[in-house]
Amino acid sequence: MKHKKTLIKKCLLVFYSLLFMIVVTGCGAVHHKVDFKDKYIPPADTMIELGRVMNKTGEEFDIDIKKMLSDSLEKTLKEKELLWSSTGGPRLLLESNIIDYRKGDAFKRWLLPGWGATILIVQCDLVDDDNKIVGSVKATRTVSMGGLYSVGAWKTVFDNLANDVVEDLSKSILSSKDRKPDRESQKKYKSEINYQRPIEEREKNNLAYIPQTSSQIHKESGFKLAILPWKLVNNRTYTDSETTIIAETEYALKKVIEADQIFIPEFSYYDLKKIKTKKISDEILNKTLNDNLWIRKNVASSFTPNIDLICDIGEKLHVDTILTYYIYVGSYSEPIDVDAFLINVNTKKIYHERSSGISSPYNVTLEFQMATNKVYDAYKKEYKHRVNTQQIKESGFKLAIFPGLLNNSSTQWISDKEVTAYIKDALNKAINSNQLLVPKFSYYDLKDIRSEKISDDILNKDVNSHLWSKESSSTSSEPNIGLICQLGEKLQVDAILTYYTYAYNDSHELFGDFTVSLINVRTKKTYSEKQTCSIRWKLDQDLNKVIKKLYINFEKDSMGTINQD
Repeated sequence: MKHKKTLIKKCLLVFYSLLFMIVVTGCGAVHHKVDFKDKYIPPADTMIELGRVMNKTGEEFDIDIKKMLSDSLEKTLKEKELLWSSTGGPRLLLESNIIDYRKGDAFKRWLLPGWGATILIVQCDLVDDDNKIVGSVKATRTVSMGGLYSVGAWKTVFDNLANDVVEDLSKSILSSKDRKPDRESQKKYKSEINYQRPIEEREKNNLAYIPQTSSQIHKESGFKLAILPWKLVNNRTYTDSETTIIAETEYALKKVIEADQIFIPEFSYYDLKKIKTKKISDEILNKTLNDNLWIRKNVASSFTPNIDLICDIGEKLHVDTILTYYIYVGSYSEPIDVDAFLINVNTKKIYHERSSGISSPYNVTLEFQMATNKVYDAYKKEYKHRVNTQQIKESGFKLAIFPGLLNNSSTQWISDKEVTAYIKDALNKAINSNQLLVPKFSYYDLKDIRSEKISDDILNKDVNSHLWSKESSSTSSEPNIGLICQLGEKLQVDAILTYYTYAYNDSHELFGDFTVSLINVRTKKTYSEKQTCSIRWKLDQDLNKVIKKLYINFEKDSMGTINQD
């Protein structure tokens, strides 16, 4: 009996000890794991750039969970010395999604373990420089039991989970020093992942430029396209023919776009399913404008595109080309005709191809594709120098836009700030129209150009003042090529664009003598073009011509470099 009482006391002691530990410390599940796709191995000196944090829970909270996770990740990445600081080197972008979050309640947990649990589940994507997802991190943290020290779990769970994520990333990156991918994975890595090595390393290893994926080429090269509503004239009484034709033409258009790598669909009036395009807003294309997209001379003539209206819409959308169609469905004994129209927004030139004699709505698909491909080919043939850009884009030629130098002799007429505003607007339009090089960094905030701001660590006020130099007071300023190329290497770009402007007043009109320079960072070769422009009128068109010449000259030399490599 005495032995039995002693055993009960021991069991109670163990139970109360465990209960005390739970009450004081809290308890829950912890799971976290990093996975890289296709045996991808990050370089050992890879840094992590903190990207967006998105709330995917479908709920709203009285605390900012996105900011809390972002702050925790940033703090932990800094502590582990993994946070990317815009100074170059290999990096991966960490895009985080909060899948589930529950605040929980410490009092409920104290009353009954599992009741009032705090839960945080996060899934992160690791994205390389080509916007390709190369890995993912999944992490879960729960606090399902506990008392005193679990009171602030709703907040500390973010720090704990961030530590889990960063710890896994740190181990994966450090362990890559001792691992090598197999031959097949290495081949795939070079051709698809396209890690952009620093310029000096490319030269040393004679690796030069590694091709990008076709999706990346499609994204960055070629001509921006908008698809506007087409005109359908149906002379058959039953509506099934019209429904069938619309379905067949949408399917055919989707196939053409998927197969082509030069025309980039930015906007579409139609839903092309898996092809991601933006919807054209009602402000740009409302019902009234839609009704006026097609015109004809008289009742007996065919419809043709209203070029002025269409190009005006294209300019508002900031695209290069517009694609649309006129489809004529004859009566039962008459065939179906398809007219494809590809319109150059800048020049207003029309590329037209007709496919006629189609017997049935179900035979439209092939003829529709053929007509579209022919207008595509005609456009590509005329703009062959830009189609060759595909090789440039595959090679990853990257551009940085540096501050220009302004000498304004007309300050009594216009301030330096106003002149610079005109130049920025013109540069924005000119660079957006010429896509032989990919603008990765810019000193200026160019509204239509997606580029990163150059950090003060690389281009501060002191460095800026040394970008230009001149031999004497009587000579013009010239770009400091050595310093500019040194900065270009830090940014890991292939070319630098900058300019010198002398602004003056002539007969109450403001002019500028522009010298625009494009500098090859690797060879230090400078391409320059001079142009006198009206600063207030058509400056964007003049700079567009200048930059186009510079890009083409850069392309010719760079293509030679690729062929030699």
